[in-house]
Amino acid sequence: MRALKLLVIALGVLLLAGVGVLAAAVVWRIDHGHPATASKPTAAPAAHRIVLPAGAKVVATDVDAGRLVARVDVAGGVRVFVFDLATGAEIATIELVPTSP
Repeated sequence: MRALKLLVIALGVLLLAGVGVLAAAVVWRIDHGHPATASKPTAAPAAHRIVLPAGAKVVATDVDAGRLVARVDVAGGVRVFVFDLATGAEIATIELVPTSP
């Protein structure tokens, strides 16, 4: 019985020590962070104007790999526009047209 009490006390001390080490690591990371990322100057965001057809309504957008994909409802169907985010240039236009019965 005495050995069990000693084991429980030892495990309790180890548990408290582990939590203390974890808390100290979190505090140290918050205080020190990454100086390389903190010293980098941030560039001003580029502003580009994207002109859509008259009467167009943007339904959905997605950004991936430096490109903006916009699903736009236009008269006569749906178009998907792909733009380069760095230049604002239109890369591709995909027209989605339903088949006639």
